[in-house]
Amino acid sequence: MMIHERLRRTLLCAILAAYGLVGGLYVVVTPAWQAPDEPAHYNYVRQLAAGDWPIMQMGDWDNAYLEELRSRQFPPTLATPQRLDAIQYEDHQPPLYYLLAAGVYRLADGQLMALRAFSLLLGAGVVLCTYAIGRLLLPKRPGAALGAAALTAMIPQHLAILASVTNDALAYLLVAVTLLVCIRYLSLPLRAPLVRWHIAIGLLVGLALVTKVTVYFLAAVAVLTLMLRPLVVLASRPAGKVASKAFSIANALAQAIPKQNRPEPMRSGMKRNLLGSARRVYMPALRRSAGDVARRAAVVLAIALAFGGLWWARNSVVYGFPDVMGLTQHDVVVVGQLRTAERVAQVGPAAYWQGALQTTYNSFWGQIGWMARPLPGWAYERIGWLLVGALAGLIYDALWWARVKKRAPTPKQISIGLLLGLTGLAAMAAYVYYNFSFYQVQGRYLFTALIPFALLVSAGVDVWAQVLGRWLRQWRPALAPYTDYLTALLFLVTFGALNLWLLRFVVPTLAPLG
Repeated sequence: MMIHERLRRTLLCAILAAYGLVGGLYVVVTPAWQAPDEPAHYNYVRQLAAGDWPIMQMGDWDNAYLEELRSRQFPPTLATPQRLDAIQYEDHQPPLYYLLAAGVYRLADGQLMALRAFSLLLGAGVVLCTYAIGRLLLPKRPGAALGAAALTAMIPQHLAILASVTNDALAYLLVAVTLLVCIRYLSLPLRAPLVRWHIAIGLLVGLALVTKVTVYFLAAVAVLTLMLRPLVVLASRPAGKVASKAFSIANALAQAIPKQNRPEPMRSGMKRNLLGSARRVYMPALRRSAGDVARRAAVVLAIALAFGGLWWARNSVVYGFPDVMGLTQHDVVVVGQLRTAERVAQVGPAAYWQGALQTTYNSFWGQIGWMARPLPGWAYERIGWLLVGALAGLIYDALWWARVKKRAPTPKQISIGLLLGLTGLAAMAAYVYYNFSFYQVQGRYLFTALIPFALLVSAGVDVWAQVLGRWLRQWRPALAPYTDYLTALLFLVTFGALNLWLLRFVVPTLAPLG
């Protein structure tokens, strides 16, 4: 086992090395400004490095100029430093990423590649956290964790975004670290000191509040974590094992065990549905712990608001209350940006939905530049089949565990699943909400939920590796443990090759047209 643990660590290092190598190529090969909103992010950093705090104001958005820049791929004759300096429509963003990047800007004398490399370095933390979360969620399936890390590291669009100047890099990292800390918090023993964990969670949420609005949902993740811990602790107590009764009921219902063979809790009066039984078990615990949870939530949110409150107070002075996030000012400034209602009027509802879903899917996996270069059709098709295989694996796995192993997820796994599920729902809600106003059907806006998505896909694909492993235990037992590496190798090789193909044949076509 020690040999295989070393091999897993070696493969994780290989994933990080591949991420750094391929991401570094994106940093170098991608022409200047050929990443979404990169000039505006760069100008925010430049202003801070010069000692000026940006303010969103009229003139920061020139729709006609931006359209010409994109259509001609930022030619030097048009993309002059003086004119590019006026692209400042990200000036309403919270400042943390830009403050950190301003230090890099000064050290590197404003070199674009240095700032891109800084973003790429932040993204490496996302890959590491993905692996760590996968090990906590599925401790007996390291292959799923390695696969999720490889997928997170190698999705072309994710790599291209992280290899640009963007505050998304820090936003993704804060989501990853906050999820990891919250999940570790759920795993703490009963008598563990919790104060420093509450401070850490509060600090992370506070940093998110001054990084990007799209990760404000981490406050809800933190509160849900505090609510779930008493239930996880209850389920782990040796005296009584009260919580396990609800899951034995679920197993009994799933297996259709004859009435006379059902567990004692079911025979003694818990004859209603699973939700009712679980409510009887957990609601008293929730009521008893409500005061402690409320006090802990108050501490966490107070620490977080100490960060966010300062930024919101500044915006209230600059933009006027209640525009504490500068979003209303942003909407006023970006005159000419395509609105969803305009798009629907242009093409009709049916064509809008078809195009929106297709573009979201395509741009999630890869649509390089300012949405200018989609992947080839065969790439999207093969990725689609991969997702079908992952879904089939998840269904097969659920049926196999229910019928053969006769086990239900542990309370801790359910709690982790709830945190990851909330992350996914929040990302989708933010995406839908933004598109109520502006036509921005870009899959990259869903990357705040990339970790739960990658874990789902990897777990589904890894099921087939596990099936192969069970077959090998009968015929080639020495080879069975090596199936833990197949999912990660699949993602690493296939998506790695796709990235190299894009860097050789697609990314260079983004060079200025003159």
